[in-house]
Amino acid sequence: MGPSGAGKTTLLNILAGYICRGSNGRVNVNGQDRRELGMEQFRTVSCYIQQEDIVRSRLTVMEAMMLATHLKLGCTISREEKKLKNLYIFIPVLMFLFIYAIKACSYFQVEELLEMLGLAQNARTLSGKLSGGQKKRLSIALELISNPPILFLDEPTTGLDSCSTTSCISLLRELAVNQGRTVVCTVHQPSALLFEQFSQIYCLTGGRCLYQGQPSTITTFFMGHGLSCPPYHNPADFSKC
Repeated sequence: MGPSGAGKTTLLNILAGYICRGSNGRVNVNGQDRRELGMEQFRTVSCYIQQEDIVRSRLTVMEAMMLATHLKLGCTISREEKKLKNLYIFIPVLMFLFIYAIKACSYFQVEELLEMLGLAQNARTLSGKLSGGQKKRLSIALELISNPPILFLDEPTTGLDSCSTTSCISLLRELAVNQGRTVVCTVHQPSALLFEQFSQIYCLTGGRCLYQGQPSTITTFFMGHGLSCPPYHNPADFSKC
């Protein structure tokens, strides 16, 4: 968390392994140095959801999910696990590169993910016609297909209204608390209610760590340094003052 230019995205890129050169320090994954684990192996257990939702607007939600499942899982799961019912998807590819039909199978994970993320009723909706919050949930669903235990998200609430923002953070909390995933995300200006949803925060300013710990103790931390957060004031806003 931090103001614009504090280095949130840069730090997230380093943690996610998208920036390695020019950085110092050590990133551990389950107690093992990531360099020993290998970046290729690390990317199989993690995913990075960028700030801008990159969805194929001409595909329905189900088509996008099935295509991603076919590309990500391929032959890594058994034929029995793949088939729920036969489904043929015809995807027109622009720029006259390909025009052909792609036969795909419906995967168990797809319907479960859409139900879990509240997209089941939008399965036949074109991705380009989804709301901002629905596009964000679709972006998360596309990455959850490979079942990564570690998720990185760059400002997932940017551009969302208050209702969609609350829904997005609640979803991320559910993935972390109820499913045991590690969720690391950057936030710019969370409300006091959303601020309390995080289990740990890392507050940045000018590229340096201002505070690291639980949200509930940040005001006590500032009081120890002679800074008192006014009553009924959002601690997240106060930490950026």
